[in-house]
Amino acid sequence: MCNRFAVEQSLQAQSEHFQTETPDPSADGMARLIYPDSMAPVVINKAGQRVITPMRWGFPPPPHASDLVTNVRNLNSTFWQDWLQTGQRCLVPVTRFCEYSDAPDPLTGRKRACWFALDQAMPLFAFAGVWRPWQGVRGTSRNKVEGTHHVFAILTTSPNGLVKPIHQKAMPVMLRPEDYNLWLEGSTEAALGLQKPWPDEHMILLPDEPQSPPRQGSLF
Repeated sequence: MCNRFAVEQSLQAQSEHFQTETPDPSADGMARLIYPDSMAPVVINKAGQRVITPMRWGFPPPPHASDLVTNVRNLNSTFWQDWLQTGQRCLVPVTRFCEYSDAPDPLTGRKRACWFALDQAMPLFAFAGVWRPWQGVRGTSRNKVEGTHHVFAILTTSPNGLVKPIHQKAMPVMLRPEDYNLWLEGSTEAALGLQKPWPDEHMILLPDEPQSPPRQGSLF
């Protein structure tokens, strides 16, 4: 499952790509490399207009579980039903994403981090996501934040031919610009028709893991 991605375009570039209203100033200053429980820019519909707003990656876990839920696969689960409705679906800006290899590297014994992007010069695209408000404590042990949080998770689907040799379980649901309105505003049934693998020929496996940007730092 995808548990790391990057968004390496400015807030202005994101706003132009997603045709949003003036971005929420609080979306400024987030890290470029996104991990579970870190903040990321997310696009939602608000009063009939698209806006970019910061949200924290990872739904609270279901009962008797401890890990944040960052990926959505089983859309029939009652855990997700309320958050798949119109108004709770979102677009997650991305320039590249990581899947870890199923098999460890024979030299290091570690699973290899493999990065994927589109077949152009790493343009912006979007993951299909869902979001919700949640009341509680989030953040690191050094920076705990108590209150109401807006959190998101990304949909996954079967891997395509490029991802499957590396990670057989799933890949994120990636959206074309012409799909954005359907995902944000369409009926649940129609929107979930977008849960399918991205075509192999329109994405690439990056030859080497790009140098990881600092975990803290501004996008701008």
